[in-house]
Amino acid sequence: MPVERQKQQLSYFHKIISNFQDKPGNKGGLFLIEPIVIVGDLDKDTKSRIKSTNLPSSLGHYKRLVVLDLEEVHGGGAGNVPIIGQYIGAMALSRQPEKVDSKAWQLHHNYIIDSAGVAKNPSRLFFFVFSAGGGSGSGMAGEFGSAQQLAFRRRIRNADSSSIGEKSDKTEKKGTKNIFEQVYSLGVAILPHGTSDGNLQGQAVQINAGRLIVRYLAEQRRSQQKDALTKSLRPFNSMILISNDIMKFALISRDQAKVPSDIDTSAMEKLANQYVSQQIFNVLTAQAPITDYSSSFFASAGIDVGDSIKLDSNDLSISLSGPVVVAYSEASNTSTSKRDSTINTKELLQRAVGLPRINNETGAIEGLSVLPEDPDYYRDRFAGVSPINWAEFGADIPLFSKSPGVVAIVSLPAGVKLPYQDLADLKTSLRELFPNAKLIRYALVLGASPHIGLTVLISQSAVVCDEVFKLATNFIARCMCCESEESSGMEIVGKIIEYLSSPGSNISSLNEILSDFEDPTPVMNENWETQKIIHEGKFKEVVPHNFVSIDSVRVTKGDVIDAVTYIKETAYYQRVSLTIPSISRMKFG
Repeated sequence: MPVERQKQQLSYFHKIISNFQDKPGNKGGLFLIEPIVIVGDLDKDTKSRIKSTNLPSSLGHYKRLVVLDLEEVHGGGAGNVPIIGQYIGAMALSRQPEKVDSKAWQLHHNYIIDSAGVAKNPSRLFFFVFSAGGGSGSGMAGEFGSAQQLAFRRRIRNADSSSIGEKSDKTEKKGTKNIFEQVYSLGVAILPHGTSDGNLQGQAVQINAGRLIVRYLAEQRRSQQKDALTKSLRPFNSMILISNDIMKFALISRDQAKVPSDIDTSAMEKLANQYVSQQIFNVLTAQAPITDYSSSFFASAGIDVGDSIKLDSNDLSISLSGPVVVAYSEASNTSTSKRDSTINTKELLQRAVGLPRINNETGAIEGLSVLPEDPDYYRDRFAGVSPINWAEFGADIPLFSKSPGVVAIVSLPAGVKLPYQDLADLKTSLRELFPNAKLIRYALVLGASPHIGLTVLISQSAVVCDEVFKLATNFIARCMCCESEESSGMEIVGKIIEYLSSPGSNISSLNEILSDFEDPTPVMNENWETQKIIHEGKFKEVVPHNFVSIDSVRVTKGDVIDAVTYIKETAYYQRVSLTIPSISRMKFG
């Protein structure tokens, strides 16, 4: 049985590889996306662990896979403590690249940070994939993202090029500028197990995930202020949240398991990884240009061609920001000719926004990446309801009703063209499902998949999902208690609920019982002050010319206030409608 299960797990990857085969005379296969993959971990054994994985040889020998060299800074992990991972990341980035012995580090630093957005570096879309509950990933990824954003921002503000490691602002051709272009960074955070349960048990991985969410929401809110360029350093333009925990529903749909205790945890993690790879691939291929569809095709469907071509980094930066929830589904392509196919887009959308499940025909993982409410209650919303009234469904669920921006990606096999009415139906359904969305952008990807696929990226409203809110509140209650006031975690929870429950309530009562800095003690069994002294001493040794205290990366009271305020602003968001009178009925003169 274990051998058979392993074959099933690898079948999806073999299916992908078979479509990438460059066979003689085969002109109908998929085109190959070849991203540069950089693996970074504080554990120096990363290379050995990659070699020991069970990846198919076709993927294991991928030439664009490189390992980030951090051995000169740290040889072990972060002990599952994200503040330590973040501090070590800051330590590594504080070194002057040209003075580091490792030539590989100089190249990696230049690619990820110094040259991001410069014409000589063609990469415009960066994915930062990490575990939200760990120490190295959730702590270090944000530091690298922030460093990239800072370098790009300095370039925007015409800072001295030497301050960001560039030799010159000129290209080799004299008199021409090394023009920069928009860079879009997308964090992909994998939430830990147990987060969809009613009560969080104070596990370190859950607290760590909450810390990540609070930090990101605080910077996201600051990025929306007028002085964002000087006061905000958001690590990622947006951050996709994917729940490990709810992947159990995909296994239940496949194996017909009766109780969650029957679920294999490692199998859930593999499904989450597959879901991540699906979404990265979909966003990457959405940057491909469309040549087979004319502007009249989209006009007939009621979709402006400006909203319907590829999604490059500029499109994404305008359309997608903040925490993101993904909805995804696929339909097998049974057409054997190049005639127009017909598909029920409402049924495809219904599966995309449902509980995670495995598509038995395609092998893909479908459904939402994070559930908006209690799983049992959400499942009941679909019971015996066909078709769904999207207007009522969306208005009743904050994940859909409070999102200001949505990106929809439709993927079609080569040679398949859907009638414009199908796209028009999809547009109508999305407008009903997201009544307050200011912007819904569409991308149509051709020839990137053997199946018809629908990806919906839901911006900002992830914070009004139970799982995300509980994680953030759990961290605040356990790590931000003000000892002098003898406040309890439940008192903090009560103040947060009180502030969120009324539009006119003041946050001052919460502010009074919060500590100035986070206390990492709940995620470690060692004395925090001792660890602080040890790691600050190491920083002084590694980077003596540019020392900063570990307090500089601790979550602050201000971060918590901004994060909770962001949640409230999202919860009460409402698009303002205007009624403009007809000018033709006005009397002039």
